[in-house]
Order: sequence, then structure tokens, then C-alpha cells
Amino acid sequence: MASTHNYFGRFLAILALALVSPAAASPFEDSLGPAPREDDGRFMNFAGPMPDVSTTVTLPFFLRRIASSFAEIPSALDKVPND
Repeated sequence: MASTHNYFGRFLAILALALVSPAAASPFEDSLGPAPREDDGRFMNFAGPMPDVSTTVTLPFFLRRIASSFAEIPSALDKVPND
């Protein structure tokens, strides 16, 4: 029992030190600064420009999305009316 109490006390001490450290005092996002933007004001994609996708890919995708919204799925949750 004493060893469990000792480990828990050490854990609490380390946790307290981590919470009062300077890294915990300032959020990480503040050190990054604002997100980079392109000349037209849009956010910059670090991966580079995305390739255009042909309609042979997008059309079947959107047709499946539309069809699945009308399909009756037995395992789906019950619909609840909006307030």
C-alpha cells in the first residue's frame, strides 16, 4: 500500500510542476503566429496546390451521397424533428 501511495504522490508532484511551468502558461498556438495567406486572402495550403479531380470521380461520388440520403437504412437512428 505504501508503494502505491508513493507513486501517486510523485505523480501529483510532477503534474503540479507541469501545470506551473512556462510552457503550460502560454498556449502553443500563440507561438505560431497567424496562418499564412495567399495574395487573394485565402489560407495557404502547405502541401501545395491540389490536383483537379475529373467528373468521372466527382459525379458518382455525389450521386451516391444523394442516393444514400433517400435510402432506408435499418440500423440508422430515428429521425428527430428540429426544435
